[in-house]
Amino acid sequence: MMLMSTYGTMEEKSETVRSIAGLKKIFKYTEVFHNHFKGRHSVDDNNKTRMHPIALEEIWQTTCWENRIFAFLLALSAANSQYAYERFGDHQHESVIQFRQKMAKDLIYNSWMSEDELMTDNRKRNARNMSPSGGCKLISLLPYEKFDGSLVVSSESEYPRKLCKCKSVKVRTYCPCSPGVILCNKCFASHVIDKEKSNQT
Repeated sequence: MMLMSTYGTMEEKSETVRSIAGLKKIFKYTEVFHNHFKGRHSVDDNNKTRMHPIALEEIWQTTCWENRIFAFLLALSAANSQYAYERFGDHQHESVIQFRQKMAKDLIYNSWMSEDELMTDNRKRNARNMSPSGGCKLISLLPYEKFDGSLVVSSESEYPRKLCKCKSVKVRTYCPCSPGVILCNKCFASHVIDKEKSNQT
């Protein structure tokens, strides 16, 4: 009754053959069950595209619930976008990685935005990592670099990460005024506030 009340009629649509006790029985599905069996794998197919070969919500090691929900919605939107891209228009099937690389490039270099808007967005993006006084800036270590005390030294791995001072996440970012102290975004905000307070006293 739930299926019939949501989608489909009792009109017979497709024919199927089932073996019952060694005897072949031929009967027809009504439209409601025909539609159910036709589309029952769509969720599994979407999940496969969303999770394989890269599951964003598993790779992004975050305990922030907003980020976890955002990661799921972002991966789901990417999967739906790929289905729409391949379904509408004369587009060939691509791997998940190829499509996401192309989509990311299109989002970064958005042809719908003017150069002035892009420059404004870049200024805003850079301003997020700056304190109001401009004295502090959250920057990342270069590849194959790590801290040994307060000194930057070579690293065997390309992107080594250390536990932030809040001990909740591993990052590679720090403030130049405190070399050797690894800071996440939240700790950097506290660092800026503490420095401004010390400058006022």
